[in-house]
Order: sequence, then structure tokens, then C-alpha cells
Amino acid sequence: MNFGKRLQKAIKDLDISQSELARRLGVKAQSVSGWCNSDILPRSEILNLLPAATGYPLSWFFMEDGERPEEHDPWAPSLSVKPSSELQAKLIKAFEQLPTDEEKERIIMMIDMRLEELDNFAKTYLQKRNLIPPSK
Repeated sequence: MNFGKRLQKAIKDLDISQSELARRLGVKAQSVSGWCNSDILPRSEILNLLPAATGYPLSWFFMEDGERPEEHDPWAPSLSVKPSSELQAKLIKAFEQLPTDEEKERIIMMIDMRLEELDNFAKTYLQKRNLIPPSK
């Protein structure tokens, strides 16, 4: 499979448009279309943005059909924690699609805030029911 076919597969797997990938990479949609439909490769600085924009390691875009990532790139990081459920896998996939670390940090902060809200709600509920002593 060539680069263009791999790029098309990534776009399809991520369920995004070529325009969305272009936005994530800071290029024109016509550029992405050209990469998908011809033997043109992006500039090296754009290639280096692909992993953050798609969640796929750069080496994946250059692998042949049937080739496993570790065969192509033995230093490629592997996910050490396997998802324990379909929901967890979906969350990990969505998280990895976020284009910047800043956006990933913001999602983590939002989840932490929500968990704190739920903890406070549960604590208040248990205190009203006299199941735990009031806070001082």
C-alpha cells in the first residue's frame, strides 16, 4: 500500500474529511487531496505533524499491506495498557485524535473537574442522609 492509500485509510478510519485533516495540518484541502490521489508526498515538516493529527505513527503511512508496525519500526511505541471495554477503546481513540497536547490536557482537566463535581455531590448527599459526618 502506498502513502496515498494509507492516508485515505487513516481519513476513513478516523471518520473525518480531507478538509478536516487539512485543518489539523495547517494546509489546504487540495494538498491533502493531491497526497491521497497521486504519488506526491508532503514536505517533511507536514509529515512530522501526521502522527499528532491522525494518531497513527509516521512509519504506518509507509508500511506494506500485512506488515505489522513492529516489523517496520521496532522502536515505535506500543500501547502498554489494553482497553478493557469497547467504551474505553472508543475514549482512547477519540483522545488520540486530538491534534495538540494542549487540547488533550484540557480534556483531562475537564474530566477531573467533572469527577470532583460528582464526588462533591455524593458527599453532600451522604451528609444529608446522615450517612457520613458533616465536614468541618
